[in-house]
Order: sequence, then C-alpha cells, then structure tokens
Amino acid sequence: MDKAEKDQQDDSQDKMVLESVSGRRLSYDMKTPFYGDCRDVDDFKKLNRVGEGTYGVVYRVNDTKTGRICALKRIRMEGETDGLPLSSLREIMILKRMRNRNIVNVTDVAVGPQLESIFLVMEYCEQDMGTLMDAVPTPYTPSEVKCLMLQLLEGLNYCHKNYIIHRDLKLSNLLLTREGILKIGKLKFPDAQHQTHGIDLIVLFAADFGLARTLSFPSKPMTPKVVTLWYRAPELLYGDAHYTTAVDMWSVGCIFGELMKHKPLLPGNTEQKEIELIVNLIGSPSDAIWPGYSKLPFAKTLNIPKQEYVRVYMQSKPESFFHHTENAPLLSSFNNLKLEFPRATEHTLSLLSGLLTYNPKARLNVKQALRHPYFIESPRPLDPSLLPTYPEIRNQVSEKEKNRRAHDEERKKRLAHEGNDSIFSADHYKKRRKD
Repeated sequence: MDKAEKDQQDDSQDKMVLESVSGRRLSYDMKTPFYGDCRDVDDFKKLNRVGEGTYGVVYRVNDTKTGRICALKRIRMEGETDGLPLSSLREIMILKRMRNRNIVNVTDVAVGPQLESIFLVMEYCEQDMGTLMDAVPTPYTPSEVKCLMLQLLEGLNYCHKNYIIHRDLKLSNLLLTREGILKIGKLKFPDAQHQTHGIDLIVLFAADFGLARTLSFPSKPMTPKVVTLWYRAPELLYGDAHYTTAVDMWSVGCIFGELMKHKPLLPGNTEQKEIELIVNLIGSPSDAIWPGYSKLPFAKTLNIPKQEYVRVYMQSKPESFFHHTENAPLLSSFNNLKLEFPRATEHTLSLLSGLLTYNPKARLNVKQALRHPYFIESPRPLDPSLLPTYPEIRNQVSEKEKNRRAHDEERKKRLAHEGNDSIFSADHYKKRRKD
C-alpha cells in the first residue's frame, strides 16, 4: 500500500469515527482497525437507573443481542459543540483494551441518533461497597478484609503497571459482584480544563474510574483538587501538583482502615479538619520525615497542630517482604493507630502505617503492599466465592419511597381531575416538582 492509499484509508477511518458521534449511526458490524465497532444503543433494554454522577447517568440494562445484564453509562456532553473529541475516542479504546478481573471492564461503546447520545457499555456489578457498608451493620471479619484488600491491590497493580493513576479511590468506587469479585470502578471523562495533548498524558476518565490519568515522564503538573477529601493524600492537601501513584496508596490505606472500623477513618469536612484528623492519627509532618514538606504551597498557610511523630520498631522484619524493597520503611509509625485499632496484629498495623505515611517516596507502593506479610499470617484471606452475599441494595426501593411515589401519583390524579383552571393543576404541579 503506497502513502496516498494509506492516507486515504486513515481519512476514511477518521470520517467513520466522526460520523459515529455526529448523529449518523454505525452499523453493528462496521469495524475499523483502530477504533473497533460501535453498538446501536437500541440493542440495550433499560431495566432501571442505578446512579448518576457529575460525569454521567448509569443504567442497568439487558443486552438483547447476548442476553447479558450490563451497565450503560451515558456520557455528558455539556460544553462540547463538535461532539466527542478524537482524543477522547482514543481514550475509550484504551479503556476497551484494559482487561483485569479486579477493574470494571468497558466492553463496548454504544451510540444513538443524536450528537450527545454516546454510551459506555460496562460490566454490571450488583453492589457498591459504600452502599453495602451503610446497609449492613455487621463488620467484616479479618479474613474478609484481607480478601477485599487483596483484590483491591491486584486491580490497582494492573492500573499502576499500565502507568495509570486512579485519583479517586474510595469505598463507593469499589464494586462487588455476586461471586465476591471486587472491581475498581468509576472512570470520568475530563472537562475542558483537563484536556491534554499528546499520547504521554492521556486522561482516562470513563465509567467513573475516578479521575484516572496516565503518568508522564517527567511528571507534569496536575490539579491537586482530586480524590474525595476523606481519602486525599497529604501531598494533595498541601497543594503538590507533581504527585504520583502514591496518592492512590494513601487512599488504599484509608479504605483499609474503613473496612476494619466499619466507618470512615478520616471523615474531615474541610481540608483543615482533614489535616487535623491525619495529625491526630499519625503525628505532625516535618522536613525530617518528609523531605521538601516545608516548600509545599500550603505548608505555611494551613494551621498544623503539633503532635510528635512517633516511630516504633517492628519486632520482626520478614525477608520475604523486605527483600528487593530498598525504600520499604523498616520502621512503623504506629502512633495512635494502635489506639484506633487495639485488636489489630503487628503486621496489620505495619501495613496500615506503611500506607498512611507522609512521605510519598517512603509510602508502600502497590507491589510492596501485595508482598506484605499481613496477607500470609493467620487468618488467611477468604476465597472471594465465600464472601457473604446480599440483595441488590441499589435496585431496591424502600417502603418510604414506595409510599411517597404512590402519594405523588394519587395527588397528581386528584389535581388533574380539578381541571387546568386551578393554580394546582397537574401541569402546575409538575412544574413545581421540577423546580
């Protein structure tokens, strides 16, 4: 194939992709070597709505072609006048190529007849961990916590191995299937301020997978206003724009503590309060334990409580963990962790303190966490298939909600019967409800 033919083929492929997001549907079997194929959104029968976030609405749907239950996420297109950028289409294709048991996999892209009708087709998971913890009062057993933590780290290892920072890990972004498989979810599409150029900084925002982003070398400035406050790493709270995968590991530490306590570990309602909670738990930061701390943007402007940063030697340092981990902390900063978790084993506190470490370079990375002796001490991690199962809480409608809906329907019928001359007519009522 000569250059002219190749250019013509590339132009044809780009045209097909543009057509797929500009109102003209691609047929089900139309494929291109790079972009793959787009499904018709009419192939999916909507069952119910399972959630809505800043970046889109998620539905539980039935794939009429395969009979499988899937999650369908409509991508918000506010502010986009020319459809979805080609760079975002490439990002979607990267998501489609990501395959791991412990992340929510994007299986297809579906399009409708309108410019804004673009959907991601994803694996459907019956539970999200945040809703489940709120609904189930019984705390997890140590072996159940290990099972969930192991799966979380396996999924995160896949992301970090592919140079992707999640940037929004939290309990409600962890999904659970009826087979006990934990999956990292929640990818979001970037708005205009997050758009990047060049393959080294592709932002992977789709399915609410947090504010996921690929790493660049050398690292480029990124917004520190990421990660839900309760799970936000100290470097982000202090305004560091050159953060790394270590921000995810801090979030993992917060999730670990939450699974053990059965409630949030650091539930600050402001950045100042969040810092105070962190200091109360592990002590005050300083240049001695976190080189460069005093040069961070907010180090001098935030009011930092003074509390000694206590370091306690581990009684045992298994070679299986510390071999080939040059930067692994040989000391554990237990501080008040022992008071928060009085029944925790030494290895449990060691892993938790290794994750909740101020210095990002000294914080455990995902491979070190996976090799931690916590996972091999008794009790061993439970097999995922043995995790307890629960009804699909997200799809249940409470009795209170059922009664409210019935009351609304009855009132609308009564108002409609009164006629449109009343200020409480059905149309007026509908407008009031909308407002």
